Amino acid sequence: MLKLGKTIQDTKTVVEIMFFDIDGLTWCAPHKVEFVIEKSMFASGGFRKAYKAKSEHTDVKNKIWVVKKYLQNSLDIINATEQSTEQHTRKIVQTHMLVRNMAAKLDQEIQEKSIQEYGETFHYKQIYLGHIKSTNEMITVEEYISGQFKKYVNNDGQCLNFNDDMPICQKAESFMHHSYERSNCELLVVDIQGCEYCLCDPEIASKSLDYDNEYLFTTGNLFTTGNLSSTAIENFRESHECNKYCRGVHNDFVWGGV
Repeated sequence: MLKLGKTIQDTKTVVEIMFFDIDGLTWCAPHKVEFVIEKSMFASGGFRKAYKAKSEHTDVKNKIWVVKKYLQNSLDIINATEQSTEQHTRKIVQTHMLVRNMAAKLDQEIQEKSIQEYGETFHYKQIYLGHIKSTNEMITVEEYISGQFKKYVNNDGQCLNFNDDMPICQKAESFMHHSYERSNCELLVVDIQGCEYCLCDPEIASKSLDYDNEYLFTTGNLFTTGNLSSTAIENFRESHECNKYCRGVHNDFVWGGV
């Protein structure tokens, strides 16, 4: 854009980003990245609003990114729980990375067992914890996914089977089954949503909480859990009936409601 003979440059925002290493369960050292964040949000949910962004930084160039910021009422809710916004945002990133790892493990198991009839599997893209120092905002920076957004499983564990015969709906249940069985019936992936097989914004229901209801594991300091954890697991256990995708992977752990 030209104005008075001068080129107007896109406004750049400096974001300090951090990556969570799920294998080592550690946060990598933060580094500063300049992003051009669109002024108008392109989507908004019940908790956060999303803006497209781009960067010329070596680590993140040539991709469209999504910067997710909290709505004001969400900040009020977080403050009421006596959690800091940073703590909450870290747990969003950690949860995403854990579920991303679960999805990758499921795909690996399918490949190792040569279950060709399973077909395409779910996956999650990259995510970073971000801090905009100029406005003191905690954000997430995630790879943009294109397509028609759909939710397959609610955060209460209820499947939204708009068509029970659709493979993608059956695979969503299979993914839940896999997360539950491979975690020794301690964890359940819920809020399965995204564009076809590329998913985002997952949550995890946990069988048990520690003394302060803050963490999923009594032995660690990682993943958060919502108030619907017990309900989600109960709903899954009562309603789940293994489909062909479950049986293909878990022929030693099959049930039709327990």
